[in-house]
Amino acid sequence: MKKHIVPLLLFIGLVFWGCDNKGIINGGYYKNDNMDRLNTYYLYDFVSIEKVKKHAMESAYTMGSTTANYYFSYNSNIPSHSLELVKSLSEANKLIDDYSYNIKYAFIRNKSGEIKFADCSESPNDKLCNL
Repeated sequence: MKKHIVPLLLFIGLVFWGCDNKGIINGGYYKNDNMDRLNTYYLYDFVSIEKVKKHAMESAYTMGSTTANYYFSYNSNIPSHSLELVKSLSEANKLIDDYSYNIKYAFIRNKSGEIKFADCSESPNDKLCNL
C-alpha cells in the first residue's frame, strides 16, 4: 500500500504546481551564453496582473545578466521558432518589437538586478513595451 502513496503525492503536487500558472503558457524564448534571457508567454484574459507579476518575479535570473518577459494576448502570434533561432539579444529584441502591438505586460530584470514591470495596455508608450 505504501508503494501507491508516493506516486499519488507526486501527482497531487504536480497538479497544484501546474494550477498556479494556469493561463500563462510558454510561447518561446531566447537565451545566450551570457545567460541573458528573453521569454514570451501567451496570457489568457482571466489572469490577474498580480499573478503575472508573481510569475515574472519567479523567472530564472543570473546576476550580471538580463531577464525579460513579454506577456502576449492568448490569441497573438508569437514568433516562437524564429525567436529560438536568432543569434543575439538585440535580434531577439527586434523580433519582439515587430510584435509589440500585442504585448499586454512586460518585465525586465537588468544586469544590476533592478526590476521594471509595465502594463502595456495601460501605458502603451512605455519604453519597455516598445523596444
